[in-house]
Amino acid sequence: MTRQISDSTDPRIPHSVSRTGMLKEGGTRLSSFLTSTQRRLLRNSVLFHDGDPQTSIYEITEGTIKTSKILMDGRRQIIGFLGAGDLVGEPFEEEAQYCAEAVTDVTVLCYPILQLEAAITRSPALARQMMQVVHQASAHQMDHIISLGRKHPAERVASFLVTWHANMSKNSCESRTLSLPMSRIDIADYLGLTQETVCRVLSKFKRQGIIQAKPGREVTIYDLRSLEYMAETVFVN
Repeated sequence: MTRQISDSTDPRIPHSVSRTGMLKEGGTRLSSFLTSTQRRLLRNSVLFHDGDPQTSIYEITEGTIKTSKILMDGRRQIIGFLGAGDLVGEPFEEEAQYCAEAVTDVTVLCYPILQLEAAITRSPALARQMMQVVHQASAHQMDHIISLGRKHPAERVASFLVTWHANMSKNSCESRTLSLPMSRIDIADYLGLTQETVCRVLSKFKRQGIIQAKPGREVTIYDLRSLEYMAETVFVN
C-alpha cells in the first residue's frame, strides 16, 4: 500500500527553518539521526486523520495538539493533549490510529518514517529511546483508563490540572498560572464528563480557594497539594 499523508495546513503559511528537535524524556535529539522539514498549522487544522497512511512522525516545537477518536455513534473521545517536545504519530503503524488536530497555531518537525526505521536499525540508542516513548505512551493510557473508570469527576479534573502543571514545569515554567488553550468541551471529552460538570467542578475548586480562573483560559493554582491529593485518590466500588 502506497503511503501518503493529507496536508491540511494553510498554504499561505510558509515553512521556516527547522529547529533542533528533542524529546521531553531522555534527551535524544532526533535531528542527530534524521533530517526534518517544518510545518505550521493554523488553529483547528488537522495534522492527520484517523486511518490516514502514516509517512511521518511529528515533533511539536510550538503550540498544542489534541488527539481523538470518533466512536461509531458519533461521540468523540479525546485521547490526549500534546505540547512542545512531544511526538505525534505511531512510528510502528502503517496507518494513523487517531486524529491529530491543532488546538492552537502549531509548528511541528516532520521526520519520515522510512528514515526513522533505517536509523533505528543503525542506532541502538535511538531504538531504546523510541521504545521508551512507546512505553511512556502506554503508561499514560493506563493512567487515563484508571481515571475514566474509577475516579469521581472532581478527581478527574484535579488529575488533569496536576498533569498539565507538571508538563509546564518540565518546560522550565515554575509559575502556577496555567494556560489552558483547550476549550471546556475539549477537557470534558478528554475526561469523559459533560462540559457542565467540568465547569461545576472548576467553580467548586474556586469557591474552596484551590484555584482562581482568569480571563483568557488561564487558571492559577493556589493549593497544589489538595489537587495532588484528589488526583491520587481512587475509590473502589
